[in-house]
Amino acid sequence: MAMADAAVLFDPNSEALLQERYSVYRLMRERAPVYEVPGFGFPVRMLFRYDDVGAVLKSPAFVRQARNAGRELPVREEMLPIQQIFATWMLLRDPPDHTRLRALVSKAFTPRTVQEMAGFIQKTAEALLDRVAGQSTFDLLRDFASPLPVMVIARLLGAPDEDRELFRGWAQLIAAFLGAWSIDDVPPESPRAALEMAGYMRRLLDERRRSPREDLLSALLAAEEDGNRLTHDEVIGTAIMLLTAGHETTVNLIANGTYALLKNPDQVERLRRSPELLPLAVEELLRYDSPVQMTARHCARPAEVGGVPFERGTGVFLVLGSANRDPGSFPDPDQLDVGRTPNNHLAFGHGIHYCVGAGLARLEAEIAFASLLPRLPVLALREEPRYVANMAFRALEALPVAWRA
Repeated sequence: MAMADAAVLFDPNSEALLQERYSVYRLMRERAPVYEVPGFGFPVRMLFRYDDVGAVLKSPAFVRQARNAGRELPVREEMLPIQQIFATWMLLRDPPDHTRLRALVSKAFTPRTVQEMAGFIQKTAEALLDRVAGQSTFDLLRDFASPLPVMVIARLLGAPDEDRELFRGWAQLIAAFLGAWSIDDVPPESPRAALEMAGYMRRLLDERRRSPREDLLSALLAAEEDGNRLTHDEVIGTAIMLLTAGHETTVNLIANGTYALLKNPDQVERLRRSPELLPLAVEELLRYDSPVQMTARHCARPAEVGGVPFERGTGVFLVLGSANRDPGSFPDPDQLDVGRTPNNHLAFGHGIHYCVGAGLARLEAEIAFASLLPRLPVLALREEPRYVANMAFRALEALPVAWRA
């Protein structure tokens, strides 16, 4: 397929890509699975097939930081506040920094810490659903999918519940930066949001230094590995990373998953008959409409992917959402199958950057869908929802529903 034809098909600003993303992905897998992306001023490729995406995610030839591939990316001065925060995120770092940061964060973000949140998540989910029980119509995104994860992350970090609306606004603006196709698409409020969030976390950390508590911030401050500790800026950056990346993706998982179930009532009935399928259903919802659609790498040394040679310095976009619909890896990939197994999706990534918060996201989703399940048969979509214009995250603008009469 000629590059010009592929560029027309994969237009980041097109309504088709925004609303009918998986149809575009299918055509790209078939016609331009290794797509040369125009307009960057240096070689950039986009990968759409499962095997190619998975190979790059686990290959040491591809790195997170452009400078480790011999390339310096331009940064606008007004975007420096966000870039300085991102520089502390282990998600965006390479070894040895990534190895050190992940070891320290893992000491604070343990399976036990996650599991201890189960009771709070269950209580919060039920309270949120009880609150809308008397309303004839409501926005399931605004009233359930969004507040649940932000209340969980606030509780985990040890932040006051009343600040959750601040968290949601900040996280959305940071996510808008992460998912912008070009710097011109970044909301001008995003740098301010980064500064405000950093200032908030700095005040909270100062309190924890004076008076530690049983929360994640205190655990991050105390975490030590081989004599190393997180620096003050790294603790702040890690807290912002968990709040933004963890919260935003879980909101999308619950909202996208609920939308998929409402569109597939046969799968809802299957879950109601066999609730033990719920863990498999969460994995399938992660695959079917992945909360994170795209991630990036840089080629640090000559390599070959999909039969195509990659030179050092080449930028690479990995389209996770397309990989998870690849018929070469998933039979009937466009069908929702809540009992699908095996299900080796890439929604949480792969390799050394596999999502550190995957356990918490799964727990939240299982509890959220278990709480929703008895109510889904009497819920109906009021209208087809629209998606937010964001290349990295698959996020609904709203999810308007009504109780059936």
